[in-house]
Amino acid sequence: MNLLGMDAHAIHLTINHLPVVLSMMGAAAAVLAFVLRRRPVFLYAIVTLVLAGASSWPALRSGHEAAELLEDRWYVDEPQARVHHDTAERAHLLMVGTALIAVVGWWLTLRAPREARPHMLLSGALLVASVCSATAVGWTSWQGGFIVSRNVRLTGSLAPAATPARPAAAPDSARSHDGMDHSRH
Repeated sequence: MNLLGMDAHAIHLTINHLPVVLSMMGAAAAVLAFVLRRRPVFLYAIVTLVLAGASSWPALRSGHEAAELLEDRWYVDEPQARVHHDTAERAHLLMVGTALIAVVGWWLTLRAPREARPHMLLSGALLVASVCSATAVGWTSWQGGFIVSRNVRLTGSLAPAATPARPAAAPDSARSHDGMDHSRH
């Protein structure tokens, strides 16, 4: 995959935030929809969670390609990459399941009269599913940070050897009134 000259790793780092943010926003909206029982809030939650579920597949796919690209790099923590992969697979399944519940909710809500409040059972199911998928994708995102940027081998390692210091300037007593260093004659 080569989009605008980016490799799979760059693509994954670019698009993986979309399902994370959408699932968090959808879960927050689902909580509000459950508490307020307002149709517009419920529809916002539904649409946001459907988009979150739909965006999880490209993030997962680009993650698979990024893992293949980076598998032999010295700075990649391989066991952590496997943990991230496993949590990403589970989060994807939860997000797709949540999106399916949201699609059912969308269909039922659009068939109901406009003044009807969202059904409590449906609203509760969407609430539980969205909080579970948002938690899973948030955990996946957290785990992904340890592959490179918070890798113990990088953050806990010694700094590279310092470059030799430049020779110190001559003390002020060796300088003449013109500011030139005359001590080397």
